[in-house]
Amino acid sequence: MQEMRTTASIRLPDEVVDYLQALDYEIGGLQVLHTHALTAGVPLRKTKEIRRRFQKKFQEYQLAKQEVFRVYGADHAACKRWWVSFQEGVMYFAE
Repeated sequence: MQEMRTTASIRLPDEVVDYLQALDYEIGGLQVLHTHALTAGVPLRKTKEIRRRFQKKFQEYQLAKQEVFRVYGADHAACKRWWVSFQEGVMYFAE
């Protein structure tokens, strides 16, 4: 397996990083809550409501990531992978 190497990075505005991190955190929490609801005998209606909330938040996160790449990653459209380090506030690109 060939290892990808980082070819570029961009510092993102704090509010962009904070927004993406908040969405990521909320998605993780809803996923755990949904899994717990499935195994703990929570009524189906409530379990479906949690799943809908997860799906809606996941969609919001995907759209936010697309917008971040459109705005900040346009010069790196040929990259094979990109990610944001929430701790550093940096968007990385790899080939």
